[in-house]
Amino acid sequence: MPLTQDARGLPRIRAEKIVEERDNLAFSSLTDFIHRSGITKPQRRLLAQIGALNAFSTHRRAALWEAEHVLQENDLFAHAHDEEISPLAAMPPGERLNADYRGTGLTVGKHPMAYIRHTVPHLTLAGDLAKIANGDRITVGGKVICCQRPGTANGIVFVSLSDETGVANAVLYSDLFEKLRLVVSEEAFLEIDGSVQHIDGTISIRATDARAIRSAMSMNRTSYDFH
Repeated sequence: MPLTQDARGLPRIRAEKIVEERDNLAFSSLTDFIHRSGITKPQRRLLAQIGALNAFSTHRRAALWEAEHVLQENDLFAHAHDEEISPLAAMPPGERLNADYRGTGLTVGKHPMAYIRHTVPHLTLAGDLAKIANGDRITVGGKVICCQRPGTANGIVFVSLSDETGVANAVLYSDLFEKLRLVVSEEAFLEIDGSVQHIDGTISIRATDARAIRSAMSMNRTSYDFH
């Protein structure tokens, strides 16, 4: 049962209790895990959603189903319940991805862009930027992992977009950023048009336009505060 990710909503003291109990004696079932760890129902829902209980079940939704129906420790049929088969289908990849981000803020599965790559064939991969000539106009896209507006940069905003091949860095000058402030500040996935700049071994995109990646709208959203 992986506990290396930071599960939001699971207190550190409870996580330490789980590790302590596991080190003392391996958990024999979901019922055994819940009774020995003392986790609450919301906490076991969280662990099931992020896949941390898959060792006791076939998939995340099955673990959710089983975690909701664990009986009391003194019930003679408590362990028999572990045999009950969940009627729920496994989570599709997109739902697993969203659960990962909601529960931990990251994912150990595929990069989000890998799931929607077929919908954005016009985007240049971050890993291919070194092959693009200086001054060429391209469109890059990905998950926004960093937005910075340094006080010494005359209003320039630096945006880093992550895809399954690497990171593309874009530069938005102040007039363009003011025009696109809402999109850049609110959207978690962006595509950015611009020209490639090779300066002192560093590659960046001088942006001319930016917009949300529509096929990624169902994925997690994060807004950015530039103040």
